[in-house]
Amino acid sequence: MSVEDYIAQAEAEGLHIEAGFRRLLAAAYPMGVGEEQYNDVRKFFFAGATHLFTKMLMVMDDDREPTDNDMAFMARIQAEINTFAKTLHND
Repeated sequence: MSVEDYIAQAEAEGLHIEAGFRRLLAAAYPMGVGEEQYNDVRKFFFAGATHLFTKMLMVMDDDREPTDNDMAFMARIQAEINTFAKTLHND
């Protein structure tokens, strides 16, 4: 199964974090990695996703519409991701 097929399968199954991890792995390590490095990178990726998801749940209330503060929080996350993405192009 190709990387693209695996990503599509993961997305179809609702495994969005796994699909994102596979995209990262393909982009950052096009020649592949060993089992130990694969496991480590996957743990770090999922730890980051867990942290972000938890933080979002802590900030957002599900019983009301998003506030200006909620939207500012999301904008700061987007800005942080954009800043990080720019560093990838410098490597």
